Amino acid sequence: MGCNMNIKFKSLKRTDQISEVALGVLFTIYPLILVQFDTGSLQLQSFIIFILFMAWMLVNCLLIRKKEWHMRMPDQPLDLVVIIAAGYEFLRIIGKMFTDPDLGAIYFDSEVIIIVLAVIYLLISSGVKFKAYYLDMMLYAGLLVFAALLYKYTGDMEFGKLIAVIGNDTFAIASYTLLICSSSVLLYCRCRDKMRSVFYAGVSIAGFMVLFINHNVLSIWMMTAVFIAIPVLFRPTAELVKRDMQLLFVYLFMLANMSLLTNYTTIIQTGLQLDLETSIYIDLILATGGICFFQYWERIPQGIVLDKLVLRRMRKGYIFLLKVLGIGFVGIVLGGDKWTQLSDNMGTKMIKSLAIPVVEELKTGSSMIYQGFEKQGILAGGLLILFISLVIAKLRKNYSFNKPITGILILIADLFLVQIFLWKPCINTLPIYFTLLVFSVFYKEERQKVSSQKINLIKKEEE
Repeated sequence: MGCNMNIKFKSLKRTDQISEVALGVLFTIYPLILVQFDTGSLQLQSFIIFILFMAWMLVNCLLIRKKEWHMRMPDQPLDLVVIIAAGYEFLRIIGKMFTDPDLGAIYFDSEVIIIVLAVIYLLISSGVKFKAYYLDMMLYAGLLVFAALLYKYTGDMEFGKLIAVIGNDTFAIASYTLLICSSSVLLYCRCRDKMRSVFYAGVSIAGFMVLFINHNVLSIWMMTAVFIAIPVLFRPTAELVKRDMQLLFVYLFMLANMSLLTNYTTIIQTGLQLDLETSIYIDLILATGGICFFQYWERIPQGIVLDKLVLRRMRKGYIFLLKVLGIGFVGIVLGGDKWTQLSDNMGTKMIKSLAIPVVEELKTGSSMIYQGFEKQGILAGGLLILFISLVIAKLRKNYSFNKPITGILILIADLFLVQIFLWKPCINTLPIYFTLLVFSVFYKEERQKVSSQKINLIKKEEE
C-alpha cells in the first residue's frame, strides 16, 4: 500500500510539472508573439498554440498506459457540446483539403483554434490545478506588451509592424488590455504585501494609459463596470473597497485629464483628439462620487481592522450603480443612430458624447457569435450559444463569497463572455481567456472561513 501511494505521488508531481510548463508558456511567452507571419495555411500564433497543446495532450496520453494520468470521460451536456464542436471543425478541415486550389489560399486558423480550445477544455477538466501565480506570470508579459504599445504611441508609430497582431487593431488591444488591467486590479485589491501592491498598481496604471490612448469606448465602459462589480462579487470588506476606490480614482483622474495630454501636447503620436467638455463631466462625476463615498467612509470608527469590517450597505449601493450602468448601456444600444438627432443642449450634449461613440464602435465590431454563424454555419453558431448558456449556469453554481480565487476567474470569464457578444477576441488572447474560463468552471477551491465585524453605521451617525 505504501508503494502504491509513493507511485501515485510521483505521477501526480510529473503531470503537474507538465501542466505548469505548458500553461507557463501560454501565459508568458504566447502573448508576446505578436509578429504577423503566415506559415501557409495557418498564422504563426495558431501554429504555435496547436503544437503546444497537442504536445501536452500527446504526453498525457502516453501517461495513460502507465496509469499516471486519467482522462475524464464525458458526463455532462457541456462536454457533449465541446466534443461535437471539435468533430465538426475536424470535418471542416478535411472538407477544405479537397477544395479546388484554384480558388485561392486555404486557411485553417479558425478550425484549428477551436480544436485547440476543445483540447484545453479536456485537459483542464481532467484535473489540472490552477495556480495563483499564473496570473502574475500573465502580468509580467502584459507589462512588456504595454511598454511596446506605449513606445509605439509616443515614439515610433512604425514600431507597430513588430506587434502587428494587435498593434493596428483597436479591438485586439482593448481585449488584451482588459484582461491584464482587470487581473492587476483584482490582485491589487486582494494583496496585502507593499512591494507586490506597488507592482499591481503599476501594471494597472500602465494598462489604463494604453486603454485610454487606444480609446475603444466599449472597453472603457467595461473596465468601469469591473471597478463597480468588485465590491459586488467579492466580500465587500472595508480594505477591499478602499483599494478598489483608490484605483478607480486613478482611473477616472487619468481619463479626465487625457484631453489635456492629447490636445495641448505632442507626446501621443496617434492623432487622438478628445473633447474637453467630456473631461469636465468626468471631473464632476469624480467629485460627486468622492463626496458621497467619503461621507459614508467617515462613519467608520478609528482603529477598526478594515479586513474584518464588511460594508454590506455599501455593497447595495454598488449593486444599484451596476444596474444603472447596465441599463444605461442597453438604452444606448437600443437608441442606435437616433442619438445623433438630439439637440446640443448642455445635458443632451453629454449624453451624445457618451452614446454616439458606443453606437459607432458596435457597428465596426463584429461579435464572435455573428462570426460563428457567418463563417462556420448555423451548427457552429448554435453550439456557441449553447456553450455560453451552459457555462453561465456552471459559473453561477461555482460562485461563492468564500472562494476568492474562483471569484477572480469568474470575473475575467464574465469579461470574456461580454466580449463574445461585442467583438471577436484576438488570436493572442482567445486561448488565454478560454483557459481562465474553463478554470472558473472546474476549479475546486476550498471555502475560506472568515470572521467579520458588524457595525451599525446609521446608528453611529444619529448619535
